[in-house]
Amino acid sequence: MKGTIVTGGNLIDASLLLKYTKKSDLIIGVDKGVELLVNNNISMDYALGDFDSIIDKSLLKSKNIEKVLTLNPIKDVSDTHAAVELAIERKAKIIYILSGIGSRMDHTLSNVSLLKRLYELGIEGFIIDNNNRIRYGKNVNEIDREYDYVSVIPLEDGVKVTTEGFFYKTEQLNLEYSQSRFLSNVLNKGTGLLEIEGSALIIESRD
Repeated sequence: MKGTIVTGGNLIDASLLLKYTKKSDLIIGVDKGVELLVNNNISMDYALGDFDSIIDKSLLKSKNIEKVLTLNPIKDVSDTHAAVELAIERKAKIIYILSGIGSRMDHTLSNVSLLKRLYELGIEGFIIDNNNRIRYGKNVNEIDREYDYVSVIPLEDGVKVTTEGFFYKTEQLNLEYSQSRFLSNVLNKGTGLLEIEGSALIIESRD
């Protein structure tokens, strides 16, 4: 099952919102993300959050919302984290987090860190906005040509990267933490493969 979580970071294009919600079996609006879904007339299974970012609370009575889950503002996890846990509980095997990147860097990094938890549970997780698609690197990762650049960000020392179908070819390239050695690679054709040993993020991006 595929799940889409729309949260309260940077606004995304309606076309991107429709692309991921249309192919999802579970849709969760999180706080400000509820407004984005309602304004685009997209139905959601859950509206979740403490809703401190929604000015017009009447939106929570929209016919496009199946169920409202109101969280206490004094809580141990973020609204997005709570939505991820709900998607896990609902047995989602692929989870797209839209608008998970915003002006609050603490929230952005916290959202990105959730990708590792999903990976450890055997769930594919993505954080997506207009310019980026971020995932936690698996042993073998198929990359399509939707974005212009592909970067691997090591989260530990000794990450090894092998490429197939990329302009910059690598074979067991060693990446150290806090090193920018694998930034802005590009695909030679429609798809490519990244083989990764170790803990790393794959970031596809465009300007």
